[in-house]
Amino acid sequence: MSNAKFTKGVWVANYGGSIGHVKALLNVSTHNTPTVARCDVLTTSISNDEKKANAQLIAEAPELYRMLSDFKDFAVRQGWNHVLINDAEKLLAKVRGES
Repeated sequence: MSNAKFTKGVWVANYGGSIGHVKALLNVSTHNTPTVARCDVLTTSISNDEKKANAQLIAEAPELYRMLSDFKDFAVRQGWNHVLINDAEKLLAKVRGES
């Protein structure tokens, strides 16, 4: 993940009871929890359950990125299907804003 430019730290959905907020926990201080995303801004067409689910998906993005990167590296070492590896590389580059 060294090329990844997104906010470091563990991301938490619905931080402090704020539905749809995703925060990055950079350390133990609650004062240093930047908002990564908000899924609740100016929308009434999405239910609270959907806002919570969207926030949870966004909050897990760094872990999904790490796991896909690890999986791609494993697939390369195993000599697996190059189409799968290429698709993983394209998606990782897209997430990093490189494509």
